[in-house]
Amino acid sequence: MDVNGVLNPRWNLFGLYVWGRDNNPQGAHLALRERHAGGLIELDYLLNERSVGVLRYDVVNSADRPDLEHRRVTANYSYYVRRNLKAGVEFTKDLRTPKTGSDAFSLVLDTAF
Repeated sequence: MDVNGVLNPRWNLFGLYVWGRDNNPQGAHLALRERHAGGLIELDYLLNERSVGVLRYDVVNSADRPDLEHRRVTANYSYYVRRNLKAGVEFTKDLRTPKTGSDAFSLVLDTAF
């Protein structure tokens, strides 16, 4: 299920909820069942016609497989060099306690044809 709302021409807020169940995880043919649920909420801000800032919080919970769980916040700045070429920077912070993952800083170059 997802919800999307344009607050004004510069702001976009959306969220997504997912739920899943797998009766045969990883093709193991074992009598295992895995359930998970989670989602995200994201706020985008159009700085100008070529630049956008993004702030996103996402989470996945699973009582059956704790290794699937994550809780992160991500901040991104992207600049559209051309309509099909985007460059940017992104920082992701792992919010789990105790911390089992790592924080990440990325330089992004994305293209589409």
